[in-house]
Amino acid sequence: MEQNARPGMDQDHLWKDYKLWSCDLYECAGCGTEIYVGFAREPIREHYMPDFAEQKKELGASFRVNDC
Repeated sequence: MEQNARPGMDQDHLWKDYKLWSCDLYECAGCGTEIYVGFAREPIREHYMPDFAEQKKELGASFRVNDC
């Protein structure tokens, strides 16, 4: 993250991925709303680990929370 990046999607380009988490994604059949639930206790990988980029690609990471 760049210094002074605001939380949220307003400045998405200033944020960088730094942890990979496992969870379940559910979608409402009626309205299409999605919710992520059941997060693991610890991340699968963190940005400083040598295989972070490889695991991110292999696992198909699809969501980032821009908040510190």
